[in-house]
Amino acid sequence: MFSDNERYHKEFESFQSQEYTKADYDKIFDNEEKIKSKAEKFAEYAEYVPLFFLMLKDTFSGKYKEIPKGTLASIAGTLLYIFSPIDLILDVIPVVGLIDDAFILSICVAATASDVAKYKKWRENQQELGNDYKEI
Repeated sequence: MFSDNERYHKEFESFQSQEYTKADYDKIFDNEEKIKSKAEKFAEYAEYVPLFFLMLKDTFSGKYKEIPKGTLASIAGTLLYIFSPIDLILDVIPVVGLIDDAFILSICVAATASDVAKYKKWRENQQELGNDYKEI
């Protein structure tokens, strides 16, 4: 009977000795492109995080009053989840740890899209009026 170390060593040797065809490499690189595409999509969602903080700040300061309670709860809950150390998948696990955060953020972005668009328009109007608002 093999010890665990010997078994792992034999499996690694077996893996190294495998020959790969062009189709195998194409499949690997195809998956890489899919992963890059997903990562770019998550990056788009990440751009909403500062905007969500601005929405909450303007709402709680009384400057912006058009946000529905459901949207307010969704945004606050999403930000709490993303920045909380307690997650379904721990953030300390490289790459995988951020998947649940990105998933929750994508749901919030989709659910609040129309309210976020209204807020962005309101904020742009405030900038045009000369109020002290920086560009988003």
